Amino acid sequence: MLTVAVLGHVQVRRDGVPVAVPPGKTTELLVRLAVDAGTPVPAGRLIDELWAGAAGVSRNTVQVKVSKLRRALGDPALVGGGPAGYTLHVDPACVDALTDAGLAAHRGELLPDAGEWAAPYRSRLAERRVR
Repeated sequence: MLTVAVLGHVQVRRDGVPVAVPPGKTTELLVRLAVDAGTPVPAGRLIDELWAGAAGVSRNTVQVKVSKLRRALGDPALVGGGPAGYTLHVDPACVDALTDAGLAAHRGELLPDAGEWAAPYRSRLAERRVR
């Protein structure tokens, strides 16, 4: 079982054992997929959000980061890919940002390992936390 904590600095556990995810874009990719766990995120959207206008970024760049993430997680099936996009195959209940309990327990900055693309997610999470 994989659990993913992204509200604070990213922490991943597989069967209770911590998993190291490479820092930078690989971690940011994990955060992006985790906030939509179980739902495909198109490669073009990943490029637009994670690399926001950077020149020379292609689908191959995303594929390289996905490969690194799959290796880090230790099970290639956890990050699926297909025509609809890339999907983190974890139960949304295993992602702290997607549970009321996880959000209520978190203190501090929301999604600090994510870039500017996460601003709308941070706003929604902050509103949920207030409620």
